Amino acid sequence: MVRTHRIRKYLAIFLLCAVIIFLSGMDLKAGAFDKFGVGARPIALGGTYLAYARGPETLFWNPSGLSLADNPELTAMYSDLYSLDLLNYWYLGFTYPDVAYGNIGIGMMYLGTSNNPMLGNLEHSQNTVILSYAYSISPYINLGLSIKTLFVRSSKEAMGFGFDLGILSKITETLRVGVMLNDFTDTRIKWAKETGITGPAEDIIERDLGAGIYFQPFRFAFFLIDYTGVLTGNESLHSGIGIIPIEHVSIRGGLYQQGNEYNFTFGFGIDWKRWQFDYALNSHFELDPTSIFSISYKFGDINKGDK
Repeated sequence: MVRTHRIRKYLAIFLLCAVIIFLSGMDLKAGAFDKFGVGARPIALGGTYLAYARGPETLFWNPSGLSLADNPELTAMYSDLYSLDLLNYWYLGFTYPDVAYGNIGIGMMYLGTSNNPMLGNLEHSQNTVILSYAYSISPYINLGLSIKTLFVRSSKEAMGFGFDLGILSKITETLRVGVMLNDFTDTRIKWAKETGITGPAEDIIERDLGAGIYFQPFRFAFFLIDYTGVLTGNESLHSGIGIIPIEHVSIRGGLYQQGNEYNFTFGFGIDWKRWQFDYALNSHFELDPTSIFSISYKFGDINKGDK
């Protein structure tokens, strides 16, 4: 039993090293790691956040959700991907309401190899900085725009700019619809020529489209469904459920499908006064599950909403 677990662990390490080497190679699609998503709360809900869209995490998922912010809020997230001490992943986001007739936010994602000696001299990191703005056209329709700057550093270096556009429609008090157009100008990643590139000097992250529904039929429960990958052909169906059994406590679960693969998610949240702590466990069909931790702090007067 112990030997089998050890074999699985070393196999997982080998696979991750192979992925990093590949991403450092000639055909790297910079920004691919962004697809992990950000925030323990969204990930616990199976990545169904296009219509939920709350908190500083919404800069990544759907910037139009910034329009729901009524307080300045700071969020930090950390994860050791697949619990192997190989890839460190974190996110830091801040939102501020009532600026230039709308709400603004800034966020930064980082993914990089750890100092694990098993990796040797293998190094890879990706950074994404997001600046977002949301504006309410009416009480029922909100628009959001994100400007992204991507940096890649490994055996080669690259940099690119991209734009995301989000729409959030509040149909009723218990029903919302969200639409997200990622990289709508086809984000171009340009490589530094002095790094000795032998392949293409530019990669492109193609535009993609997703839509989601948020429905809260009961005070203590809400349901979510997202469908993404519409334009790229990488269709993925996500579903999530949130339950608030007692005040200040939320329990979350989710499922997402891509092709023949199914991943389950689970998590919980605890809020106390200005603080919010969230945890998520994201399964994987081959590797060990990943734990994600988030902590948030709200400034100013606190207004309660759905969790």
